[in-house]
Amino acid sequence: MAKSHSYKVAVPIMNSMVNKWGGEKMLAEIKRLDAERVFLCIEVRDPSTPEGKKQIDSLRENAAFFHAHGLEVGSWNWTFQRAGDTRFHTIVNPRGEESKGMVCPTDKAWTDYFGAFVEALGTCGLDMIMFDDDYRFGYNDVGFGCCCPEHVRMMEEILGEKIDPAVLKDALMAGGPNKYRDAFVRANGKSLEDFASAIRAHLDRVSPNTRMGYCSCLTNWDIDGTCADEISRRLAGSTKPFYRLIGAPYWASLRAWGNDDLAYIVELERMEKSWNRDDNIEIFAEGDVYPRPRFRVPAAYLEGFDTGLRAAGVLDGILKYGTDYGADPGYETGYQERHERNRPIYAEIARIFDGKDAVGMRCYEAPSKYPKMTIPDKMKYKNDIQDAFFGFSARMLCDCSLATTYEGIGCGGVCFGANAEYLPDEALEHGLVLDVEAARLLTARGIDVGVETFGDMKRVS
Repeated sequence: MAKSHSYKVAVPIMNSMVNKWGGEKMLAEIKRLDAERVFLCIEVRDPSTPEGKKQIDSLRENAAFFHAHGLEVGSWNWTFQRAGDTRFHTIVNPRGEESKGMVCPTDKAWTDYFGAFVEALGTCGLDMIMFDDDYRFGYNDVGFGCCCPEHVRMMEEILGEKIDPAVLKDALMAGGPNKYRDAFVRANGKSLEDFASAIRAHLDRVSPNTRMGYCSCLTNWDIDGTCADEISRRLAGSTKPFYRLIGAPYWASLRAWGNDDLAYIVELERMEKSWNRDDNIEIFAEGDVYPRPRFRVPAAYLEGFDTGLRAAGVLDGILKYGTDYGADPGYETGYQERHERNRPIYAEIARIFDGKDAVGMRCYEAPSKYPKMTIPDKMKYKNDIQDAFFGFSARMLCDCSLATTYEGIGCGGVCFGANAEYLPDEALEHGLVLDVEAARLLTARGIDVGVETFGDMKRVS
């Protein structure tokens, strides 16, 4: 359902940049983007060290500066990335390979360590604390999920039986649904949720009114066994929850995960928003142009992304990465210039689209497909299994320049692959575009799709 347009721009910057170039200079560039909120990133997470104390003190000082100029102020930091620190145990994938840089959320020592950092952030007078998109189990150096000894113990507790870790590779990375896969996603999800609750308790000791949320990421919507709504509620405590979506303009420049069209990424964020089931959560877009400057990611990509989502009318704003992380803020100002030039367009989009709902072909895309998924032989034991998160119905419709919607019946629908497992009965009455796998799954449900037999796939040379 479309929102009445209240669309807030937030800008993330490095706290060290404020120290290097001065608050007034950074403020001027942020204001050119019409920012109402700024997120400051510090690079040390141990406030007990001299450098950590120095950065916390600097964050406190800079937060006060931006507050004095009418901005909301948040911090923005990594959560589980901790390369090379052997004090904490890292995640272990279903093949038994250990990550070199991602700490497991079940490590109580890490919870205490990170909790002390969050308590220090809580003394800085911040409005918000936001964790970056390493709050996940997937897309890391060893693939996805965690089967460390503690997670295996949790799976055993769920199943009520001992588990031989040797069975997990086949159970989790091949074949069809099984009890081990169900226990795996439940254990992984519980550990991410419990960590969020524990960190919230640390913050409540010093600043219970500070909002805390995170940047949702890819596998949060599927293999991680939880969802962005739940994680954000636990991080929020008694405050208003928030999270940033995943999918950025720079993906189109890098052709990341096959997203070689900017429209695919706009659609991806619309898809994620359709999975949100709590209207009390503030949700904003990932307007990232990493690694900058414009010869790498054109300003047109950022503006196309921003205006597309403004027109969609379903988000509360954008995290607009329009200032450089390392250079003089006056070096690359093209992102600001394009934003300023497009202000009349933003206003016109709001006038035309506010309060209206999207119509078109319905994209049937379900979250959390992994538990029921039959893993194709060509993906057996591969990390690519986690790519089930991505929706392909909208990509096809974008390529055909057809309008899309993620609610209701639409004027017909598109359903591919494992999404057929979750297709509502009413969708069958209004015409569907299917691929072979969806047709096969519907046939197994006793639904006539007009195909008598399904043979093996043959590649035409």
